[in-house]
Amino acid sequence: MYYRGLRLLLAGILPGAVAATLGAHPPPSTTTPPDEAVALVSWINGSAELRVDLESPTSDEDTPKTLWKRLELLDRMLEGSVIRTHADSEIQLVFLDGRRRVIEANSLAVIDAADAHLEFGSLRPLPAVPAVAKIPRLAEPGEHPGADRIRQEVATHASFEMSPSGGTLPLDAATLRFTPVDGIHSYRIEVVDAQGREVFATLTENSAVRLPEGSLEPAAVYFWRVTSERHGTHGGAFFATPDPVANQARQELAQQATIDSDPGLQVLLAEVDHRLGWTRRACQRLERLAVAPPQELFEEHRLARFGCEASTRVAMGTDPR
Repeated sequence: MYYRGLRLLLAGILPGAVAATLGAHPPPSTTTPPDEAVALVSWINGSAELRVDLESPTSDEDTPKTLWKRLELLDRMLEGSVIRTHADSEIQLVFLDGRRRVIEANSLAVIDAADAHLEFGSLRPLPAVPAVAKIPRLAEPGEHPGADRIRQEVATHASFEMSPSGGTLPLDAATLRFTPVDGIHSYRIEVVDAQGREVFATLTENSAVRLPEGSLEPAAVYFWRVTSERHGTHGGAFFATPDPVANQARQELAQQATIDSDPGLQVLLAEVDHRLGWTRRACQRLERLAVAPPQELFEEHRLARFGCEASTRVAMGTDPR
């Protein structure tokens, strides 16, 4: 269970290969499936680079066939990726099976699914991350008389900012939040499953509602809405629930990240939370890391992928334990 759960979670965050980070310089093969990413960059000290082999439309010998792209946090490594580090530099990698490696200064390594293989330089192991499970994909509701109505409501303009919205809601902290509207003091909250069946409904004056234990099933998709019939305002959003293995796995990773001072674990946990839709928690974790060197890892444009700029302005969001 230890490595099975871990492989499943990392399979959720490793797909989406490093090609997305290469801009105008894609890797040679444009047909490489995105699920062939085998490792994730979880920490960088100093400077490290990824070799990019270019396809040239001509045989011009003066045209460079290779360039080196600066590595950044959370870059994904494909099978066969080549990494080099410079003086006083090192990077941490986490592999699909949970193993972690540090490529130390002045090294060149080739990455595959099994490990990092040195051409020269030095490598050291780190403790593996604990068992974690797959992040569920947020599916559309199934074919059911209630499903079309749900899709229509999500497509309409919402009057509220809502959380969760397209993310995952932890079963042990199932709280729905929305930004209240000035002048409205009573709201109706409803939760329906993917078949359109109502599983929870209440009237409230609060902008946060905790769902009763047992209201939600694991590994399921739900739609929730906020309405104020008197004022004609409304909002709707989807969310998913993790399976029990995923829930336990995320907690184990959080516990290890709390005990261990290794910043690479904090970055990995932030990426897991981001993938679960817990953007506010992910950004808070990264913002705590940003107060210590190397601050350049957390420049605004590098945090934009998490939506952190928006999250710091909205005092709402799912807050998993």
